[in-house]
Amino acid sequence: MKDSEFEATKERIRIIRDFWAEKLGLLWWTVHYNYRDDSAYFQEPNGVQAAARCRPEWRYLEASIDLNMPQLFGMDDDELEKIIVHEMMHILLHEMRNFDEEAGLKHEERVATTFTKAFLWVRDFLTPAPPPEGLTELH
Repeated sequence: MKDSEFEATKERIRIIRDFWAEKLGLLWWTVHYNYRDDSAYFQEPNGVQAAARCRPEWRYLEASIDLNMPQLFGMDDDELEKIIVHEMMHILLHEMRNFDEEAGLKHEERVATTFTKAFLWVRDFLTPAPPPEGLTELH
């Protein structure tokens, strides 16, 4: 990945995260965004490569979102936004995981996906607005 591609993708992510952080009530959290150029880090045991990972520390209102920059680079704005909002949903949902970590993660993934779709739908259909400054494809 070229430096210019990395920086352009990082800027697109910044625009999306800044747009959604306030709307999701995450401004009172400390969220660290780690832009990684190491795709091997995102390899899942099932062979799938994750686009991003969220590691919330809900007790302290802190979270880290690791971003797979080579994978995110090729995404259009809509798909990139879905990934970023989905990871932000994990920040809000993580503390609801039960003590069965594997089963809790599966439920959390489904709920994060559902909430992501719901929030994007609300943005798109109930309160039409122009895309965040600097992005062209978002509705």
